Amino acid sequence: SLIRNVELQERVIGSAFERYYASIEHGIHFISKLGGFFVGDANADKLLESIKTKITEMEQRLAAETGQISVVLEVHAENADWIVPEYTNPAAKHQIQIRTPLANRVASAFVKQDQYLQQLNQLVWNGEAEGDAIEQSEYQIKKEVRDLAQFIARALRGIQNKTEAKKAAAPAE
Repeated sequence: SLIRNVELQERVIGSAFERYYASIEHGIHFISKLGGFFVGDANADKLLESIKTKITEMEQRLAAETGQISVVLEVHAENADWIVPEYTNPAAKHQIQIRTPLANRVASAFVKQDQYLQQLNQLVWNGEAEGDAIEQSEYQIKKEVRDLAQFIARALRGIQNKTEAKKAAAPAE
């Protein structure tokens, strides 16, 4: 496993991390290590591919948005009047154990989303973006993370239900 420190400044990102990350990490670990035993290797691989797709889509959206915002920030880098908001305390600060590379990608996505919102806040403070841009981004981020966590939770419930059905159908000894 990997031990990683995660510090998030933005309230919404910190809240989403605290609410969803542990279950996402656990689900990915369980499916990758034991999914084949419970649902067969092919089905476990399909579940992991679906999870990878959701993570990749999140990473691609972040890369595109970060690329756009970086250009604007570079233009204003020399501006002496440029306001950079400061944070008195992190919204979330955790040392986490990561058991799969895929879960590490999710942790990195949280950090990148936090950085993106910090940059977007700079633009809002300096009149280069509207305040509702932050709300829209926060909503998008929460939706993606929640959808990933719910997908994994449904997959784990399905595995559990399938296992319980097999137990019930087994003859009593």
